[in-house]
Amino acid sequence: MARKARAFDKLFTPIEGGYLYYPLRWSRGYFVSAAEYEHLRERIGWLFDGRLVATCVAFAVVAVVVQEIAAASYAVAGLSPDALVAITALPLISLLVWNLCALWRLVRGREPVAPPRSALEVDRDFARAMSWPMTAWGLVMFTGPVVVGLLALTFAPLVAIPWTLLFGLAWFQFARAARAKWQMRKKT
Repeated sequence: MARKARAFDKLFTPIEGGYLYYPLRWSRGYFVSAAEYEHLRERIGWLFDGRLVATCVAFAVVAVVVQEIAAASYAVAGLSPDALVAITALPLISLLVWNLCALWRLVRGREPVAPPRSALEVDRDFARAMSWPMTAWGLVMFTGPVVVGLLALTFAPLVAIPWTLLFGLAWFQFARAARAKWQMRKKT
């Protein structure tokens, strides 16, 4: 749990009087006061620890029950199962997106106080945020879907293209983290 709790802290760089936050890899740094940081940590810190998993599991159980009741009901008999899944998943997705955007909403109207980071700094920060086991797990877990997606391009391109791009981008991010971790390891 401690490693997950530190994930939130790694989004911020301590500076005099507060913290520096970069919303995007190519954006400038914004000042966040210590009080704002603590407020955010209390408000959205649950996204970075085990409570997120517990919340998603509890929501999935409730969603399945609601779906089964709705599917048996005559009122929604005309909806497809895919529509019911989308309707029941929408509240959880909305909650996650709203909370994940809290940092961006906090700094939206502020003037930046630091220049953009170099690509090397961004890659190193990203690599520091993930452990070696997590990096290796990501590479292994996303390699299979990418290979299957590439093979599926021959017989179902409309379905395979978006999924291959999605999993391919995830794999690429883990590969960049692995490369940066390897380079940092070689230099020490």
